[in-house]
Amino acid sequence: MAKKVGRPSKKDKRQAAEEARARKFVAAYVANGFRGKAAAIEAGYGKGYAKNAATRILKTDYAKQLLSEYLKDERMTAEEVLFMYTKLARGSIKPFLKIVGGSAFIDLSKATDDDLYLIKRLTRHETDGGTVNVGIEIEDRQKALEQLGKFYNLFIDKKEVTARLSITGLEDMLNKVYGITEDDDARED
Repeated sequence: MAKKVGRPSKKDKRQAAEEARARKFVAAYVANGFRGKAAAIEAGYGKGYAKNAATRILKTDYAKQLLSEYLKDERMTAEEVLFMYTKLARGSIKPFLKIVGGSAFIDLSKATDDDLYLIKRLTRHETDGGTVNVGIEIEDRQKALEQLGKFYNLFIDKKEVTARLSITGLEDMLNKVYGITEDDDARED
């Protein structure tokens, strides 16, 4: 039976539908902070199959290519990464820290967006009395220093090893490789 010209086959239609769903999934995946299950549900997969669908889609070349295209403008250069690690290593909340009557307070009212990179997480705690306390977790300065130290090879353990190596038959093997015979050895003497 001859294939009709100009009409897509069932296989082509199925592939086009899968690619459309993959595009929707990848867009949701990026928007949802790289959470596969949530992205798959948003792309139309059932909750029970969403995790498997996400894993399957992310393994496809098409999804990898789409994801790469989404992220190409967001990638940091090596210089940007080093700059951020340096900024974290040098950063301090000291300008915002106030100590009043033995209690420490952080006043972020004068902080700029450039200062807020030090904040890793804010947590809110409400006491039984209705008081609201906010906890601030700052980025790990020590980790930033370690990463910079690794990059600049500051922490490499170097060990000097001196050894004597003896290989039996090495001389015979080299003579064979270079075509030296016993007659050649005799002529040199």
